[in-house]
Amino acid sequence: MTISVEPLGDGIFARVSGVSFREPPAGPVYDAIIDAIDQYAVLVFPGAAPTEEEHLAFGRAFGELQRTSSSISGKRKRRIRAEFADVSNLDVDGNILSAESRLAHNKQANQLWHSDASFRPTPSKYSFLAGVRLPPAGGETQFVDLRAVYDALPDDLKARCEGKVAVHSLMASRRRVGFEDFNKEERAAFSHAPHPLVRTHPGSGRKCLFLGSHADFIEGEDEAESHDFLVELMEFATQPRFVYEHHWTPGQVVMWDNRCTLHRGRPWDMTVVREMRRVTVDGDGPTVVDGQIVHAI
Repeated sequence: MTISVEPLGDGIFARVSGVSFREPPAGPVYDAIIDAIDQYAVLVFPGAAPTEEEHLAFGRAFGELQRTSSSISGKRKRRIRAEFADVSNLDVDGNILSAESRLAHNKQANQLWHSDASFRPTPSKYSFLAGVRLPPAGGETQFVDLRAVYDALPDDLKARCEGKVAVHSLMASRRRVGFEDFNKEERAAFSHAPHPLVRTHPGSGRKCLFLGSHADFIEGEDEAESHDFLVELMEFATQPRFVYEHHWTPGQVVMWDNRCTLHRGRPWDMTVVREMRRVTVDGDGPTVVDGQIVHAI
């Protein structure tokens, strides 16, 4: 089958047909996906419906998979394997989470604009999210291409961003939804990850902002003032003109490039199952070492 790429948004998001998840992509198939993700930043594969093993193998073709922590749930038991982020409203036994549970409260932050795992010293590259069981309404995913945002930034804001390092933390995003219940292990793991505020996307050679709800403040600046500046940048970046909204159908897999995009989930009736799983590929290494930007990709 011939691979086809159909643009769906204004420079962001495309539908890729002719790719099977029955085996990991290689050769011309892999190259076609890389070419498409470099151009559009977000891709949807309709009707992919991978098994868990196929989903993992497809992601591994693009790099090392991240493992997720199980400590937020308060249990060591997992509903699905550690290579998956469980983007669902289900507990470890497969029951719908109580809205008052610690895990449900923590997952509310998925509805904030973010780049996956930017709270890690080595930020993410690609994510692959599969829709398994979906609600009849709501639960869409919205995306922003931060390359287009950077292009539209006024020159004075571009100048203020250049060479700056923002500190990202999982606790910063969770505080924004009122979640403060971190244990000692979590505070040690997710407290401080510095990243350049402006990156150069390697596949396209375009500059982009790198921010999101995990970004807390800018190093070397007054913390409160720099926090306010990050909020200002986020408000600019998430204007409706930059946002593309994806409406899910069962079996789809959506791939996005965390190096140049923001995304967020939208609300749905939490008494209805929304079962999704995601694999995420690590980036190429830390972006800041000993206070110095070592690479901005």
